[in-house]
Amino acid sequence: MRCKMAFLLLLFVLLAACGQPGRVLPAATLVDTQAALPTLTPTPTATPSPTPLATQRPTVTATNMVSPSPTVTATLAPPPDLLATFPGARLVRRVSFNKGGQSIWYLPDPKSGSDGPDGSYELVGQDGTGSYLRRNAQYTAGQGLVFDFKFNQGAVCQFNLENGQPATYDFRQFSVVSCASSYISLTSGATRVGLRYIGGNLALQPDTWYSLALGVAEGGEFTLRVWDKADPRRYLQYQEKLGVKWNSLTWRFSAQVDGAGQVLEMKEYGEFVY
Repeated sequence: MRCKMAFLLLLFVLLAACGQPGRVLPAATLVDTQAALPTLTPTPTATPSPTPLATQRPTVTATNMVSPSPTVTATLAPPPDLLATFPGARLVRRVSFNKGGQSIWYLPDPKSGSDGPDGSYELVGQDGTGSYLRRNAQYTAGQGLVFDFKFNQGAVCQFNLENGQPATYDFRQFSVVSCASSYISLTSGATRVGLRYIGGNLALQPDTWYSLALGVAEGGEFTLRVWDKADPRRYLQYQEKLGVKWNSLTWRFSAQVDGAGQVLEMKEYGEFVY
């Protein structure tokens, strides 16, 4: 009897121990390995705004710019038609197209320029990009330039006074477009802001020599005259004061042709004050 009671007591103790709740282990923490990795975001690359001209323009640096600072020479007689448009003008310098190298003229593509006949310089358009030539000098109010030019059949020539880098906010460009119909094109920033008719009694023809004079005065006033070398009574003339955004700036001259096979000849480049 005593053994039976002991057995029952032991059984009761074992059953009570088995009935207690077990210890709960904390749940494992799941780590999202994808979220823990940094996201690789590509660095955005700015897309340059297109240059409003067909020709790609070089970046202007201080090392390839020289001040004209011309010394007035009384022996340089200005063309009569220059005086008709710019009273009191004094021709202060003649600049050769084919002497002085990159210190005087900047030609991005050397194969697009060469010496032409009669002391002229030929700028030949290249496939897809045209051709571009820039004078390494800066012009200010009261200064101008004059030269002779002709072009072949189908050529579209452009003569520019520019300030700043193309397609930037501060860029300004006054362009004379010479072809079957000549006109003025104005560009501010990356936007063409105006086209201007050029008055006169002259229609430009290929393979004919013309003279072009272009000057800038205070107030952003631009004056242009183009005349027939053989008959100066036939001419184009334009003058406009463009205002404060075009005032008190320095200007670079450049010339270009827009496509393959187009040829622009230039000679007798001079600089004047008025």
